[in-house]
Amino acid sequence: MELKRGHDYKGLVCLYEGIGVAFIMIAINWSSVNPGWGPIAVGCTVAGAITCFDQPSGSHFNPAVTLAQYFYRSWELKKNFLFAMSIIMSQILGGAVGVFIVYLTLDQDDIKDNKIPGVAILCPPLS
Repeated sequence: MELKRGHDYKGLVCLYEGIGVAFIMIAINWSSVNPGWGPIAVGCTVAGAITCFDQPSGSHFNPAVTLAQYFYRSWELKKNFLFAMSIIMSQILGGAVGVFIVYLTLDQDDIKDNKIPGVAILCPPLS
């Protein structure tokens, strides 16, 4: 939305937002195995994702940031509504893909007690 010619590359923007969120979700969940390295792993992943995807997509990686940017450009609300919603859906889908990748890589013993697979992975324990 805020990028010049961002409307010319809507599919690419959505793809990059989804990939960035998936990487961040993977970093958050895999770093829960060793919580001491969690902030470093997540910080490096966010910095790397911003470096790679900032120019094409704006690196929102969060629906709240997308909505804030949408309302910041209040004179273009009608023009940007569907674009903002498609970015948000890409972020949600990217987060789900990231959690699914983590779910596939975990030992079944770690997740056998979960009633709904993936829910506890979204918010890993800090212990």
